[in-house]
This record gives sequence, structure tokens and C-alpha cells, in this order.
Amino acid sequence: MRTRLLFVAFALWLAGGIVLAGGDERKELKALQGVWKADKNGKTLVLTFKGKDFTVEMEGDGKQATVKGMVKIDASKDPKHIDMIVKEGTGDGEKFAGKTSFGIFELKGDELKWCANEPGREGRPPEFTEKGDGDARYMLVTLKRDKK
Repeated sequence: MRTRLLFVAFALWLAGGIVLAGGDERKELKALQGVWKADKNGKTLVLTFKGKDFTVEMEGDGKQATVKGMVKIDASKDPKHIDMIVKEGTGDGEKFAGKTSFGIFELKGDELKWCANEPGREGRPPEFTEKGDGDARYMLVTLKRDKK
């Protein structure tokens, strides 16, 4: 009987931890909701979060690219992890359909620092940088919340 009681207590403790971890991820995802914008190297980047869905629109140099998909967050990591699973793309973004971009992020008020690999490449940036090991390159951008 005592063993069963300990097992139930352990199961409740474990379930509570899972709920809390999920709560952190829901809280982070809620904080990301909306439209974020940045200009980088003559290109405009618009990142929109709506629920667990995302859209990235890039425009510049006479080219346009859009990717849409689903986002997964792991708020227990430092820096926090963000996986962007691309479901579809247009323009230059079409080639990323069915691929995942592994990234990290930091959110401070209305500023979002986001660093990610190209969808389909292995590895996650270990820190906020554009250079990786070997030929790895990451996109590092700081976006501002669009308050319109």
C-alpha cells in the first residue's frame, strides 16, 4: 500500500512538472503573438505568429519569399529553442517546404532576438551569432513588435 502511495505521489509530482513546463511554453508562445518587423542588409523581414502558426515574409533585391508553418518552443533551454516547421513557401521560400529551421530566441518587451539556421540544415545556433562551425551560417536578426 505504501509503495502504491509513493508511486501515486511521484506520478502527481511528475505530471505537475510537465504541466508547468508546458505552461512556460504556452506563456512564451503567447508573448510572441503578433507581427514583428526588421530591416537587414537591405531586406525587409516580417515574422508573424498566430497561435502555433507562423509566417515569414522577406522582400528585397527585387525578390520575395514567404514561408508558412508551425512553431515549437522549448522554454526550458537557455537560450530558448524555437523550431519552425515549414509547411509551404512561395517565391524563393518554396524550396523550404517540408523542412525545419532550428533556432534560438530571446524576447525582451517589444524586441525579439532570433537566430536560426536555414530550413533543412542540421544543427542549432549555440549562441546569437551569424557564424557557425565549418560552413554553417545562421541568420541573426533583431525584430521590433509592429504596434499597428
